[in-house]
Amino acid sequence: MPAAGPATDAPMETLPQQGLLLIDKPRGVTSSRAVVRVRKRFGGARAGHCGTLDPAAEGLLVVGLGQATRVLPYLTSQLKRYDACVRLGVRTATADCEGEVLERSAYRVPSARQLRDLFNDFTGEVMQTAPAYSALKHRGRRLYQWARAGSPAPGRRRLVRIYSLQLLHIQPDGFCFSVECSQGTYVRTLAEDMGARLGAAAYLGRLRRTAIGPFSVTRALPLGALDDSGDEALARRVLAMDEGLAGLPAVFLECEQARRFCLGQPVPGDGPADGPAAGEFRVYGEMRRFIGIAAGGGGQLRPKRVFCGGD
Repeated sequence: MPAAGPATDAPMETLPQQGLLLIDKPRGVTSSRAVVRVRKRFGGARAGHCGTLDPAAEGLLVVGLGQATRVLPYLTSQLKRYDACVRLGVRTATADCEGEVLERSAYRVPSARQLRDLFNDFTGEVMQTAPAYSALKHRGRRLYQWARAGSPAPGRRRLVRIYSLQLLHIQPDGFCFSVECSQGTYVRTLAEDMGARLGAAAYLGRLRRTAIGPFSVTRALPLGALDDSGDEALARRVLAMDEGLAGLPAVFLECEQARRFCLGQPVPGDGPADGPAAGEFRVYGEMRRFIGIAAGGGGQLRPKRVFCGGD
């Protein structure tokens, strides 16, 4: 009788148990399900993601392994880029292609000039109403839970920022564009609002996230290739957790200061010589080893996240 193989939930010897993995999520898969597949492939490593993509959406999903899950909130707050397609003449319950059709209307396909003017109107600070089918909470329940129960909660409005809008192409039933936007932006709402400005019902027909902060989908591993990749090739795709913090200035500590920082104690410091004296910083110890995130101010660096120990 052949010897039994290793348990399926045992970590692979050649696979790192912490770091960042860029995944290209396909349509039809939830973000949480994609993380489950990553966790299984990495032998049960702790894993999480930042920036949920709806099942109908596709593109870049940043997965944190082990201690890297603790840097994901810093990525969530960074700029995001999407390619999106608006379909005119139809409004759906979910504002995307998966919802029940609620309304049909006549429409005219806009010209490139009309769309450039439209994009100018939507660039900058924009007030949005969250879709009825969204994960925001009202009285302790998700908005989509209220909607599915037949009692839609009042729409929550919030201010978001659209940094850029670029026309990709015009189609017989709508148009496609790229958008760079802040955390909390609903591209579904943007599609509906653009349609309203053009005098037509509209919904988001396609959405693909192309970037989060410093990470591009061009570097991502298709989710379907996860199980087909060998351990060594997959291990090379795991990025150091501090790559997700490239937007924070770096501070380098000497041996004794690094030791104190790793114990959770504040250390003297005013941030990097060429950076601000207050704010948040990436902190490195000996051999330029990443050891944590600090808050600066008042002549001190106070530990906020410490990564000196094991997972």
